Amino acid sequence: MERVHIKKLCVGCFSRGELARWQSAKMRWGQENGMGENKVWHDTRALPKLASRIKVGGSLYWIIRGSFSVRQTITDFSAIRDEKGMRLCRIWLAPQLIPTMALRHRPFQGWRYLMEQDAPRDIYNEHSTRELDEERELNEMLGELGLV
Repeated sequence: MERVHIKKLCVGCFSRGELARWQSAKMRWGQENGMGENKVWHDTRALPKLASRIKVGGSLYWIIRGSFSVRQTITDFSAIRDEKGMRLCRIWLAPQLIPTMALRHRPFQGWRYLMEQDAPRDIYNEHSTRELDEERELNEMLGELGLV
C-alpha cells in the first residue's frame, strides 16, 4: 500500500525558522495547559478519509512562500470541538522539522493529499540546506518574472 501524506500552505509564515518559533510557542502553551511535553498539532476542518494510510509513516508537508519547505511526521488524528462547538480535526505532529527540496506549488485552500512519489526529497545536511535557500530565492525571482 502506497504511503499518503498531506500538503498544506503555511499561511502567514515566511521561513522555516518562523515556523519553528511558532511551534515552540505552541509546545510551551500545550505543556502549560496540560497537553504534555513536546506536543505539536495543527487543527483543520476535515478528517482525512485516508487517515489510516497517513498514520503509517505519513507526513504533513508545509508549503512556505510558494514552495515546499519542511515536513513533519504525522503521529495521529483526533476529533475536537473549538470554543464555538464546531467540530475540527486535530493533526498531531512529531516536533522535528525536516527540511525538504524546494518545489514550487501554487496556492490552494485547506489541505490536499500528497502521494509518496510526488513528495519532495528530504534535505539532510547544512550544505544542502544552504543550497535549498539559494534555490528558493531563485524560484522566487523566476516566479516574479513569470517564468515558473
